[in-house]
Amino acid sequence: MLSFCVHGKSDSLAAGMRPVRMLALGWGFLVCFAVSGMANAAEGATGIASEDLTFFEAKVRPVLVERCYECHSVEGGKRKGGLLLDHLAGWSVGGDTGSAIVPGDVEQSLVSRAISYKDPDFEMPPTGKLPQQEIDVLNDWIQRGAPDPRVDVTEALADGAQAEEKGYDWEKEKEFWAFQKPVWPEVPEVKNRNWVWTELDAFVLSKLEEQELDLAPDVDASTLARRLSFDLVGLPPQEQWTQELDGTRAGWERYVDTLLASPHFGEKWGRHWLDLARFAESTGGGRSSLLPNAWRYRNYVMDSFNRDKPLNEFISEQIAGDLMPADSKDQRAERLIATAYLSLGPKNLDLQDKELLQMNTVDEQIDTLGRSLMGMTISCARCHDHKFDPIPVEDYYGMAGILLSTKSLVRGNISSLLERELPVDPEVKEAVRKHEKIEKEMANRVIALRKEVKEAEDETTRSELSAELKEREAELKAHRASAPVVPNAIAVDEMGQAEDCHVRIRGNPHQKGDLAPRGFLTIASTAGSEERSVPKDQSGRMELAQWLTDPDHPLVTRVYVNRIWKHMTGRGLVRTVDNFGNSGEKPTHPELLDYLALDFQRMGWSTKALIRKIAMSHFYQLSSEAVESSKKKDPENLWRWRMNQRRLEAEALRDSILVVSGELDPSVSEKNLGTKALSESRLRSVYLPVFREEGMNDLFEVFDFANPSFTVGSRPVSSTPTQSLFLMNSPFVQDQALKAAELALKERPDLNVEEQIENAFQRCLHRDPTAMELGIAREYLGEDETDVVGKAALAGLYHALLAGLDFRFVR
Repeated sequence: MLSFCVHGKSDSLAAGMRPVRMLALGWGFLVCFAVSGMANAAEGATGIASEDLTFFEAKVRPVLVERCYECHSVEGGKRKGGLLLDHLAGWSVGGDTGSAIVPGDVEQSLVSRAISYKDPDFEMPPTGKLPQQEIDVLNDWIQRGAPDPRVDVTEALADGAQAEEKGYDWEKEKEFWAFQKPVWPEVPEVKNRNWVWTELDAFVLSKLEEQELDLAPDVDASTLARRLSFDLVGLPPQEQWTQELDGTRAGWERYVDTLLASPHFGEKWGRHWLDLARFAESTGGGRSSLLPNAWRYRNYVMDSFNRDKPLNEFISEQIAGDLMPADSKDQRAERLIATAYLSLGPKNLDLQDKELLQMNTVDEQIDTLGRSLMGMTISCARCHDHKFDPIPVEDYYGMAGILLSTKSLVRGNISSLLERELPVDPEVKEAVRKHEKIEKEMANRVIALRKEVKEAEDETTRSELSAELKEREAELKAHRASAPVVPNAIAVDEMGQAEDCHVRIRGNPHQKGDLAPRGFLTIASTAGSEERSVPKDQSGRMELAQWLTDPDHPLVTRVYVNRIWKHMTGRGLVRTVDNFGNSGEKPTHPELLDYLALDFQRMGWSTKALIRKIAMSHFYQLSSEAVESSKKKDPENLWRWRMNQRRLEAEALRDSILVVSGELDPSVSEKNLGTKALSESRLRSVYLPVFREEGMNDLFEVFDFANPSFTVGSRPVSSTPTQSLFLMNSPFVQDQALKAAELALKERPDLNVEEQIENAFQRCLHRDPTAMELGIAREYLGEDETDVVGKAALAGLYHALLAGLDFRFVR
């Protein structure tokens, strides 16, 4: 298919680029608005996207419970104005004045008008206007379409009464697949044994044979090299890596091992974890505070993946690293830094209700622990027993007690995140001690001189003393600036006084109910849970880490291997990767999921070993081409008869553009970069600053970067006109296209027009152009007697390639 798109002049044209006819080559190669949207598989049984469900439970429900239920709920016994706000049907039907909320339309929603005090005759709550932050939460919820998972209130009350009367039947609850301990399955027998390279292939093929689905052909070598490179290191294949390829399976194994050994592996896979850990370099909320030491946690994560740290150790360090023994000061520092996992979530540090701030912080920590490690929405039990999963409110506050006994905040008029000194050599400590002693002496001399200046009786003496004071003050300032650096890191600590937590009635931090002993989720209890009871004088984080990394835990390894599968194939065996509960989806291949979980433990909880096994399987090396007979039976490719076609994530897209232009800086950054870096830095994208309130890189905004305020195991994959327009008109993309052309002409000035076209396709797409693409490109570049392509014309070709579908998709 051929098509053309012409765009007008831009800033880059002033630099020598002629107006570019954007080319559509071959496989729908460019652009514009013809790509169909891709479904985000983050919706479960609720029909609500995972991020929206998280937002409702973490932000919206607490506001409604605290501010609205007293006058507008069945439980509260009041229905003022005929309006109920404790379930979806209540606000949908509305009260005496009609529907209370118009999903997606803040201006037309009566609730929004009431809480904003826009109408003096209709102000809610009548006792006083809500804090602006809470107004913003409710308006944001309405703008999102008011997603609301709450069941009909009559059913909810009936369910609650039944649960209170009978309690949970834990044996029955544990019949749900996700709450059962994984068991080793038999590797299935298949008809087409010759196709099976690994045990994983046997599990996949057995389902395909059951469904009578035909397999896609194997992928070609160049496409496979590109797929592996992006999946393992997030960069296009480099010549020094592909030298291992010789057409044999052993060559592919060497290629995979080269990628796994690359430091870029940790940058790619560490970023996946940072999505789960809601990593950001500012707090968000209220007066958002910058976090200058957040980079230490980011680099700890990447280093852990590069070193293939076992997952059980990796998790334990992030929960209780400060409590674990260390063999060296470097390991001690590393384990302190790891605990920033608990601290880095969004929070409004200038919130004056410190009890609310503390409970909100704990709730966010529980939500992150639940979703990132267990695929469970535990925070839904903050106000009441979980509506979908067997998580009683007592279990929620049992975990809350552990985190309330952990210090992560420094309280003040404006609170801050706790930071701790990292261990240093004794020589540094001694240098600090001496420096502080000298500083104290110098400061005392300055204080004395200031007093002498004030008490001087004649002008001459005062003038002499003032001159000396000025000199001493300058010396003191210089001395302070030369102080030995003792690094700090965001970390947590024991509170000093460990105690159990009272249940908060309806989630209200000021209404205390019964005491909930510190502990873990009953539904995910393991054989060693009772022996792992929380000591009275300790927070319980060490025991929490041991429970999470217990080989018998039914969720943790299943959730993790499912995430790896998702990143390697485009979709998890459980599509709702952050929700393994009743409202999530069930696995398409449950036996394969159990095999992966147990094999992962057998291989020492090694991430690299599991990725290598998947990469060397036969099904991973299938083409993404459609097979019509299978497409009719299984249009969503649930049974894996072909590889899923995937769009590059925002970071890989930006980094690839910089690779083509020769501008990518492969250095490791050991600091937080300022806001200028968002547009000016040429480091890998993982090092660009991530701010919650101050914005992010433009390309990230357009291409679905993970929201840093939530655990995001599956980024949305949108397809919008804005994306095509960005690639066509972005000064960054245009500038890199020009630099790519300059680099190509500098490195290979001897190439004729056709050879430059082939070189451009190899540099951008790692394949030769088809005959059709070659003809269109030649027509675009124009015929020339000298058979030499000009810089501006070649830049136009590179721009077309960088903006095309082939460039931003992995097939």
